[in-house]
Amino acid sequence: MDQHQILLQNKIVKTTFAIKSKEAAIQSISELEDEKVYREVSRMFIQQSKSSLKMQLEKELDDLKALLNKMKALEASWESKQKQANSLTSSNSNSKS
Repeated sequence: MDQHQILLQNKIVKTTFAIKSKEAAIQSISELEDEKVYREVSRMFIQQSKSSLKMQLEKELDDLKALLNKMKALEASWESKQKQANSLTSSNSNSKS
């Protein structure tokens, strides 16, 4: 496994964690009774409506899921190419013997 694949796997793990975090935040917001909520942005708290924050988080969640799908497709592509390269290497080794 090369360095790029390791970096990609780390990014996949971080993105998966971010997705779980957004899902938990959306669920928490849904359970709140207050109409106004606060969101921390660059060390500041911004007050906004519950529905506005929920829509923002859902958009971020959709973006993260799309990114995760792209990264998984890239990972699968790399694995496929690596398997092809390994099979070519082993077939070349067998033909030399």
